[in-house]
Amino acid sequence: MQPKPETIALINQNGYLWDSVNNEMAPTFYRSPQFYVYLYKTEQYASGYRIKLPGRGTHGNVIDLPHELLAPRNYINVVHSSNTSVKKVSLKDRLNGSEIEQVLREFMV
Repeated sequence: MQPKPETIALINQNGYLWDSVNNEMAPTFYRSPQFYVYLYKTEQYASGYRIKLPGRGTHGNVIDLPHELLAPRNYINVVHSSNTSVKKVSLKDRLNGSEIEQVLREFMV
């Protein structure tokens, strides 16, 4: 991908939520998820410049920066026994066992 010159962040909105404890997975969408990356010029970063998020300063505000969206589904948010926040895999569009295995193969290669 070649980002536009004004782009500050690349955002991954589409991914999967996988409950690794119960082996449940479904496609997921977040408007401004924690799966993003900032783009810096080398000289700026080396000199200590850091991007500041607007608003409350959480990943929910990354969408407010000049950004581009990445496609297709390109992350797996894993629910495991040590998570501090409880996430539930949606019943809607839930994948079956072989579909889960296929997604995991694609990401683990």
